[in-house]
Amino acid sequence: MGKSESQMDITDINTPKPKKKQRWTPLEISLSVLVLLLTIIAVTMIALYATYDDGICKSSDCIKSAARLIQNMDATAEPCTDFFKYACGGWLKRNVIPETSSRYGNFDILRDELEVVLK
Repeated sequence: MGKSESQMDITDINTPKPKKKQRWTPLEISLSVLVLLLTIIAVTMIALYATYDDGICKSSDCIKSAARLIQNMDATAEPCTDFFKYACGGWLKRNVIPETSSRYGNFDILRDELEVVLK
């Protein structure tokens, strides 16, 4: 059962040849490295964003202190003209400074309140 030469040529052409394993081209290698680097950068950025601390204190003590500062301000005063009134005008409106004192502040108020409690 021999095959003729023309039959052998037909079967040789029709049978698939095993493909050689192709090596990656320089472009494919470059793109793979680029994708890997971008993935690493994205993961790093996500991790940094998740652990980001904006440095703003959000404890109840900090919020109370901030509220006290805002309460002591006088927003109606022009800060460029009279900064002291702008920064401390609210405190001055709420607290009467005794004429006998050359200075008067929060510690003096606390001392006076404590003296009243102790008497």
